[in-house]
Amino acid sequence: MMFIFGKINLESEQSQFMEQSTILLPVLIFIAVILASIGVWIYVAQIAQEPVPITVVRNNQKIAKQAEPSVTTQTEPEEQIQSEDETVDWQTYRNKEYGFEFRYPNDFLWQDNIEIVAVQNYDAANFGQTLPCVAPYSGEKISSQDNIYWRCQFDDGAAGSTYRNYEYVGLSGDSCFALKFVVRYTHCGVYGSSDEPAYQQCEIDNQQKDETIKTIESTFVCI
Repeated sequence: MMFIFGKINLESEQSQFMEQSTILLPVLIFIAVILASIGVWIYVAQIAQEPVPITVVRNNQKIAKQAEPSVTTQTEPEEQIQSEDETVDWQTYRNKEYGFEFRYPNDFLWQDNIEIVAVQNYDAANFGQTLPCVAPYSGEKISSQDNIYWRCQFDDGAAGSTYRNYEYVGLSGDSCFALKFVVRYTHCGVYGSSDEPAYQQCEIDNQQKDETIKTIESTFVCI
């Protein structure tokens, strides 16, 4: 009888152990899945933060180059840059008798003098073909604001400077008119040889005056 009772108790303990194992196994599997998911998430996050290698081709050989970490910055909208008209602050010469005007920079003309000159050698019917410039002036036809003008010029030299006489001849109706002004250019040789900084700056200044003359011509307009 004692043996039978012991056998019954043993079978009961085995049954309880099997029931506990049946419950514990899914719990362990669930915990393992959670831990594995966390591990995968951490690994993916680390990979995402690492720079991506870049393959550079050099001398027909591929070289792996580590990319720099990208930095995202917030950029402000690009402002529209408007070009400033350099003639805004220039002086304006206006001649109501002949109906024209133009602009020129302050202190650019020699003694700030503009003179109206009478012109005799012109042909109103063929103004674009007839050279109205009289020696010692040499002439060049230019156009500005849909009008034809002639640029006449010659140089006077004195005391290390060249005084360039500009004369612009235009046609107003059947009347020909001319205005004259003088611009002073420096003889760069007064600064020594061409490799001297002062000489080179002198040449730049003289070239800038040539560009300013072209800008002045672009402002000629009938009124």
